Amino acid sequence: MSNRANELQVDELPGQRPQFKVVSHSNLIYFWPVWGFGLAMATLSYGGGSRLLIIPEDTTVKAVVVDKKIHTYELSVPSNYDTVLSRATAVPLGKEIFPYRIEQNPLPHLIFTIVLLVVIMATSVTLRGLWSVINFMGILILALLLYMLGWWGPILTDVGHLHLYLSGAAYVFTSLILLCYWLMVVFVFDQRRFIIFSPGQIIVHREVGDRQEVYDTGGVTVTKRRNDVIRHRLLGLGAGDLMVSTADGRHEFELPNVLLADGKILQISEAMKIRPVMER
Repeated sequence: MSNRANELQVDELPGQRPQFKVVSHSNLIYFWPVWGFGLAMATLSYGGGSRLLIIPEDTTVKAVVVDKKIHTYELSVPSNYDTVLSRATAVPLGKEIFPYRIEQNPLPHLIFTIVLLVVIMATSVTLRGLWSVINFMGILILALLLYMLGWWGPILTDVGHLHLYLSGAAYVFTSLILLCYWLMVVFVFDQRRFIIFSPGQIIVHREVGDRQEVYDTGGVTVTKRRNDVIRHRLLGLGAGDLMVSTADGRHEFELPNVLLADGKILQISEAMKIRPVMER
């Protein structure tokens, strides 16, 4: 097994056809449900027409006129408290009085919170093989048991009293920043963490700014580690972690979070099964 010069360019290497590049992604690849659902919630908040009114705790309310078309209420707030009500009185006619848009149904906000927590927990701890299946089945069994006992209604009602609300602007701000960061990492920085497999050699580039390392493929093995059901199957849509080992066991490279990992292994085997022939 030879470890040759580090900074060879790919177009200078012999026998590079067929060649196949495998990119290793960071855990941020699994956060697409967060920014995706966040943008959906922003659309729902701005499209629903509901507004958020922030008032102090000493505010009192009294119904003045209640009829079939218009309900009129009287709010009394402390005089030393600057509220959106005092600012709303100065807004010209035709302008938006209450600018904070929000979805009044608490259920979508609860779902977004659950999605965020599930993604954070799934990307923090990896459970492989049987442990992953047990964890996933345990969640399904617990959800089914609560449904059969009729406890989901009271639970959702009690959780709804937590008032888990975010304004439309909060969803837009958080989701757009996360989306931009996700695009930058996935399509720019992650693209510099790869291994190129070609007949006779592999080219390894471990980190951004790192040097390329070239190894002979004789005896190189590529294996896929056991999946985490939630991370790899549900969030990664078929992603997986690959291990590349040289024949002498001196070098081992991990490629975590490879998209469509099963298909990549087949393509790698096709790229490596032909040995290059050098003309003397």
